[in-house]
Amino acid sequence: MRDHLNHVEMDWTVAKYFTHYFAKLMLNKKMPADVDILNVNIPASATIKSPWKITRLSRQPYFTNHIKNPDPKSKIGDAKCCYGFDKKKLESDSDIAVFTKGVISVTPLSLDMTARVGLKKMEKDLRG
Repeated sequence: MRDHLNHVEMDWTVAKYFTHYFAKLMLNKKMPADVDILNVNIPASATIKSPWKITRLSRQPYFTNHIKNPDPKSKIGDAKCCYGFDKKKLESDSDIAVFTKGVISVTPLSLDMTARVGLKKMEKDLRG
């Protein structure tokens, strides 16, 4: 939690390298129609020679923020930052699984967050 409340000096060399690398790829190569953004997660231990892997977005949160006292007057200082996930339920091809093994995860994302369901059937089901 101290990193979220205080200034921490960080070396951004690896992050800059991979940001440039993937930005250049996206500008120079035609991405599939549904790929609008690449979500790149770089472990603190990564170097510019670290491997990267295409992943999918885990359905589990890796970081959560819990307010100790859910009083409307609570301040950010009252929050407890939690890192973690359920290893038993973790998808092996997910960003979290790869990232926690020290590999850079690259997740193609779409701006269209519409659920992949039949819209007419969904409407019918909701209307009863």
